[in-house]
Amino acid sequence: MISFIYNITIRPLEIFFETVYGLADDFLWNKGLSIIALSLAMNFLVLPLYRRADMIQAAAAEKEKKLSPWISHIRKNFSGDERFMMLQAYYKESDYSAVSQLGGMLPLLLEIPFFIAAYRFLSGYGGIRGVSFGPIADLGKPDALLTIASLSINILPVLMTLINIISGAIYTKGMPFKSRLQLYTMALVFLVFLYDSPAGLVFYWTLNNLFSLVKNIFYKLKPPVKLFKYGACGIGALLFVYVAFITKGSNYTHNILIGLTGCMMCLPAVCGIFKKKNTKTDIAALKEINALYICGAAFLFLLTGLLIPSAVIASSPVEFVSTVNPLNPVRYVLHALPVSLGTFGLWMSVFYALSGDEAKKGFAGGVFATALIFTADYLFFEFDLETLAPSLVYEKGPDIKAAGQLTNLVILAVTAFAGILISRKRQFTRLIIISMALAVTGLGIKNLYVINSEYKVYLENAATGNTGEPEIPLSTEGKNVMVIMLDRAIDGYVPYIMNESPELKEKFDGFVWYPDVTSYGTSTNFGAPGLFGGYDYTPERIDKRDTELLRDKHDEALKVMPAVFGDAGYEVTVIDPPYAGYSFVPDLSIYDGMENVKAYDAGRSAITKETDEKLEYIKEHSFFRFALTRVMPYTLRLLMYDSGAYFDEKASEPDYSEAYYILDKLPSYVKLTDDKGTFLMMDNDTAHDNMLLKKPEYKPAKNINNDAYHAEHELMDDKGNVLEFETPYQEGHYDVNMLAYMELSKLFDRMRELNVYDNTRIILVSDHGRQLEHIKGMVLDNGLDIEWFNALLMVKDFDAHGFCTDETFMTNADVPAIAMEGMIEDPVNPYTGNAIDMSRKEGVQKVVFSESWDVLKNNGYVFDIGEGGQWYEIEDSIFSEKSWVPVEAP
Repeated sequence: MISFIYNITIRPLEIFFETVYGLADDFLWNKGLSIIALSLAMNFLVLPLYRRADMIQAAAAEKEKKLSPWISHIRKNFSGDERFMMLQAYYKESDYSAVSQLGGMLPLLLEIPFFIAAYRFLSGYGGIRGVSFGPIADLGKPDALLTIASLSINILPVLMTLINIISGAIYTKGMPFKSRLQLYTMALVFLVFLYDSPAGLVFYWTLNNLFSLVKNIFYKLKPPVKLFKYGACGIGALLFVYVAFITKGSNYTHNILIGLTGCMMCLPAVCGIFKKKNTKTDIAALKEINALYICGAAFLFLLTGLLIPSAVIASSPVEFVSTVNPLNPVRYVLHALPVSLGTFGLWMSVFYALSGDEAKKGFAGGVFATALIFTADYLFFEFDLETLAPSLVYEKGPDIKAAGQLTNLVILAVTAFAGILISRKRQFTRLIIISMALAVTGLGIKNLYVINSEYKVYLENAATGNTGEPEIPLSTEGKNVMVIMLDRAIDGYVPYIMNESPELKEKFDGFVWYPDVTSYGTSTNFGAPGLFGGYDYTPERIDKRDTELLRDKHDEALKVMPAVFGDAGYEVTVIDPPYAGYSFVPDLSIYDGMENVKAYDAGRSAITKETDEKLEYIKEHSFFRFALTRVMPYTLRLLMYDSGAYFDEKASEPDYSEAYYILDKLPSYVKLTDDKGTFLMMDNDTAHDNMLLKKPEYKPAKNINNDAYHAEHELMDDKGNVLEFETPYQEGHYDVNMLAYMELSKLFDRMRELNVYDNTRIILVSDHGRQLEHIKGMVLDNGLDIEWFNALLMVKDFDAHGFCTDETFMTNADVPAIAMEGMIEDPVNPYTGNAIDMSRKEGVQKVVFSESWDVLKNNGYVFDIGEGGQWYEIEDSIFSEKSWVPVEAP
């Protein structure tokens, strides 16, 4: 309950502080200036709020002053129950109650949550630690600006208190002593409380007090409402000038668009300068306005707190289940709901409630227009950024062209204008917004049902699998075979990686690299069945068995090698078979009853507690931020995305992917045996999870820039071709491929220590590649990037040494035959009766390009290659002129 109340009251303000500070820091690149910008933004935002609260406080004080003589008279002349009854009767006659008494404390009540939010943000914000600003040596520590002998004195808290007392003296001039005492007492309390706080926090609060002082002085000179209006206009103008003409960003047009967006946000204040004086709104009209506002606020709450988070999770519920603590992912929606409720239900309503009657008209209309903007953005303006990870990070970074951003702004401006016009028809508008809210609620409930249903299936599958720490038995007497699939590993990177790190190349002693390799598809559901089952499971042959479910044929492919090796007496280990049971978390029950086969789900035992807790934090705290980002105009969305951190410092702490920790623990899984031999089949996503890493260590870090490293270490293959990175997406793929090989080299070192390296055949293979458009010779004249299909294939045979290249044309469906060569005599697929060999590689091969990778949707009897899907014929080589001929579906 405490957490729920906190998420409603304080958390929205914390998100506001973090976001405003983060945006300021992105532009100013100075922590101290960013604190100043945060203080200005916060004070201008709440200025109307405090002004209204001050008016209520003044009215309450005036009423108390007016009632004071009679109250004193009653207290002097009556006692006991008689005094109580007389006071209650007088209060009732004068329309005065306990709520009226709270009016005098309203500014203080409003200040408390803002103070708590600021305190939690700046007192624990690591970004200001060790950062100096002017005479302040470290914003993350007490300022200690004055030292007498060995005693350090913090000057900022004292300055803050003096400004606060002066401001309070001006503000309370003419007020009762009780009001002045209250403010002076609070000033001293803040002095004691903040004296040893970080200088950044005290500096922020000092700026707030200085702003309050200027405001109080200004109240005596000019109508205060204009301070907000002119101030907002000034901020908008400064934002435009600064961003458009002063910042030296790489995207000049984009910066101008940001400035225009800032000006547009201040437009209501500009228009407000020329509005006529407020007039009283009749009660009936005010009720309609209130009803419109409530409906609009409810819609915004349901859209950002329920629909968007639930829709993301419902798209793949199992991926959002914690590895270590597998609870129902519905709870992430339950974390987003109270924050959204606090934002749109509490704080926006506080602003609305403290607005004047005339202002409420514009407020309600603005809420309706915002609802239309958010809906348009959500439905029609999605980022084309490939897949979204459970950490709410897009696979590709945002890259929306300026024309697209401008189009988005124009359409949203028209939508907002239309919304404002429609909002004048209040009953009709209310009907629209209620319908939208009901639709959002219905879709949200449907999503929750899907999440809960998929979670139940996950629990059933998890109950059948072995989630303990895997064991990889390796025979010291017989022979061992390892087939390790590195999902999406890029074959063309191999020579660049080995030349960049000669030490790594030595650890891959005995391997043969095959550059001329194709997969039969461009995603795991198309490419993995052939890899594990051989030529019986290419997409073309799978589709010919059109009376069987894709799931059953996929599972059959995953069982081919374990069945053959197990029946031959080898000890078989299977780790994380991809999409087993057509589930993102493998259904290991497909191996139940198979002889000599042990199957493991390695994720739960390999992931560290710290990594799991961080991912849990992100999923619990970032969904509302993501939802807000998702409905923002493109220009703001690009900023608020913040490389997937959404201005949450803890979420921005980089870490390896979960798959990395499995590779990292592989050496500890190895156990020696004297059996006839062993067979290992596993899948790992380290090379799949695109991530920019700090070189040469290849470790996660913030604000990575590897330009200096690349200037000294040119990446070159054996033919002299240079690999260059035009985007972080390209470099991130290279980095995780290098990381995967570095981790595998540790496994090989361990095997050498145990003397089981030479008697082990190791096959490294990928199910498909990726369109990266930066490896020489891979992009065809027709624009097709055959990196999509170019699967990794590296083989180390028994007692092999050296590192060499073999340009024989291969496919990843050759893997079962390579694995069984010399181990199984005349191997036969136990499910089809066909020989397991490479004979069907001769002649034309049909491969398919498709982005219909989701096995929860593409799960019928034949493959749905989707819009944009295309079949191709290749022959003899992926580099042959006869290859890549588009053909009709077989």
